[in-house]
Amino acid sequence: MKRLTKKSILHFLLIMFVITLLFELIDIPVAEKGNPDSFIKYLDTKVPVYLKKYTTAGLSVGLIHDGKIIFLKGYGYADLDKKISVTEKTLFQAASVSKPVAAVGIMRLVEKGNISLDSPVQNYLTRWHFPEGEYDSSEVTIRRLLSHSAGLANPAYGYDGSESPDSLRSIEESLSHQREGVKIEYKPGTQYLYSGVGYTLLQLLIEEQTGLRFNDYMKKAVLSPLKMDSSTYESGEVDQKNLAIVYSDEGNALPNLYFTEKAAAGLYSNTEDLSEFVLSMIPADTSDRHTNLLKPETLKEINLPQKDIKDRQPFGLGFALQKPLFRDYYEVYHYGTQGPGWISYIAFFPDKKEGIVMLSNSPGGQAIRYQIRTSWLQWVTGSTNYMMKIQKLVNILKIIIPVTFFGLILLSILLFIKSRMKLKN
Repeated sequence: MKRLTKKSILHFLLIMFVITLLFELIDIPVAEKGNPDSFIKYLDTKVPVYLKKYTTAGLSVGLIHDGKIIFLKGYGYADLDKKISVTEKTLFQAASVSKPVAAVGIMRLVEKGNISLDSPVQNYLTRWHFPEGEYDSSEVTIRRLLSHSAGLANPAYGYDGSESPDSLRSIEESLSHQREGVKIEYKPGTQYLYSGVGYTLLQLLIEEQTGLRFNDYMKKAVLSPLKMDSSTYESGEVDQKNLAIVYSDEGNALPNLYFTEKAAAGLYSNTEDLSEFVLSMIPADTSDRHTNLLKPETLKEINLPQKDIKDRQPFGLGFALQKPLFRDYYEVYHYGTQGPGWISYIAFFPDKKEGIVMLSNSPGGQAIRYQIRTSWLQWVTGSTNYMMKIQKLVNILKIIIPVTFFGLILLSILLFIKSRMKLKN
């Protein structure tokens, strides 16, 4: 076998270095330091610029500081043609932010003793059962479904949705769908594997255990107690006059999509309501005047990595977790990105009592979400711009290093094949 030449190795490493450098040089915006007014000033200054730069129709932001909602504001348009502005009350599809809200509904059943976190989900189901497979379905527990560690595959492109609510399939049909249904791909409890179908199973569990439709239970157990009066998992209940229009990259209005898989992707909400939800996830002191639906010990369990699964991107119960660089505490968060252009994000630091909510109706909202999130993390954690760049570089290297390793293996194989072909000739 022909060995890798120094020249080929240097070329490959140079390419990897240039790619890393390009990512590193991407601008990380700097939020002004100081009191909350400085971050609000950053939003008022930068968001209009971002909307234009990333061809984004609208964005709505909510800010929680010191255990209180201090800022709710919309930027841009909910309807470009009619020039209807986004406000804190403008409704958006919340995409995958639907999942952590549904997770709180599950945890309310856990606290009441209706279900057990470490019991197999199949113990509570009668309308649908796992198909025969390589792995033991009794290891698919409620805890593992909540933390994306049940070994279930996610649909290749997420849920497709339907342009008409009349053509929606049943939950059972969704779970058995050839392309989007339940597939146990890894031994449950061995690794994290993000899975929307896991939350569709939890949606079925709620209906079976409560005897209520999923949306009716969620209103009773979560939405109404938090006064999230504009939020719903039922498309027929949405105030259409207050629902933002969703747009393509080119700024063209697109049809709204409907989902059977409501727990995974079906929530309609606004920043006013979702800020109340985020606030409810931050443990309250006696001086705080907000509602915790869950007990302090439950909130603590939600906000910690589950079952010692080692992963650079761990999950709690319903939320993803990430430690800022050189910090010993977690950012608890969840993204939402759903076709054709719904973008969402919620995050909080439980101990610091800080949180943020973002909703957008255009694909460009992803870039804005990144810019604002980076500045918010810097502002909350006190990290310098330099430290944030190191954090970004570390995250990139976690991807670049294994890619480089497998790239070298591939390069070695190609050189070997090339040398064998020369010998034959």
